[in-house]
Amino acid sequence: MRLMAYCITAFFLIAVAAGSAPAEERFSVLDVYQSHGDVMGVIVTNDPKNKAAGFAVDVVRLNKPKVRVMLGFAGAQDWQKFAQIWLKARRTAPPRQGFGTDIGDYFDRMFNTEITVTVDKDGSITLGIVGKPEGDLVTCLIEIEPKDLGKFDGTVKKVTDYFKD
Repeated sequence: MRLMAYCITAFFLIAVAAGSAPAEERFSVLDVYQSHGDVMGVIVTNDPKNKAAGFAVDVVRLNKPKVRVMLGFAGAQDWQKFAQIWLKARRTAPPRQGFGTDIGDYFDRMFNTEITVTVDKDGSITLGIVGKPEGDLVTCLIEIEPKDLGKFDGTVKKVTDYFKD
């Protein structure tokens, strides 16, 4: 069953990555976040029998074409792993010195992509995403600034509620 969920999620997210018109009917974009030129969409499937969620990040690269990095959550259990890391980050006070406090990470085996959550000195929370969408190692940092933390809390709640229904 878990393998089937991974396959369905992979198909769904690959269709999203390809940008095909029929895929638009199979998913919804819940929210969009921009940071340092990169754009991250938080997406979910519209199929109640095969629920999946993901982050689709369009990464701007120097002297190379833009590339999309995908991070998938094949079900409620996978999503909860990320949601717990996010909630821990929200409860963590920003460090007084240094660059930030690493809170945790989640690895998506389907797309070979990892996300690391860090609380920064200025109170923002950074989502560091690393993947190999086209063979090249691609990294990006999506910085959720203090003014947007409430919005991202709402996004986490939307996805959590989506998996509960």
